[in-house]
Amino acid sequence: MKILNRTQAKKWGLVAMVAVLLSQTVAGVTCYQQDMLTLLSSIGFFILPPLLPAIVAWLFLNPLRAVVGCVFFVPWLLLAYYIDCIAPYEGGGASMVFVVVLFGGFVTSLLGVLLGAWVMRKFGIVVTMN
Repeated sequence: MKILNRTQAKKWGLVAMVAVLLSQTVAGVTCYQQDMLTLLSSIGFFILPPLLPAIVAWLFLNPLRAVVGCVFFVPWLLLAYYIDCIAPYEGGGASMVFVVVLFGGFVTSLLGVLLGAWVMRKFGIVVTMN
């Protein structure tokens, strides 16, 4: 059994959320050639709403649930990066993949936060209030 205090759990939750933001920043700069204003607006419109469950979980008793929420959200960002930057363009106009990221990411992030306590029990991780 692995025991973490709440301060350590908050650090891990923060690291997970920053990793999500950094992954979008890397994709925004390398693939989408976004400037700072466009990058911040894309993060605000398409990344922060799906991260809301993780942010809320980070503020409560078990901040480690934010890590699970982020882990459940990241595959959507990888899908968007693949569709927009790696897969060959097949025509058809502008990419709408970030609409899918927005809605699918919110649902899976929420699911990850809600399942977070169960996942941690399965891995033997306990967060104490010390």
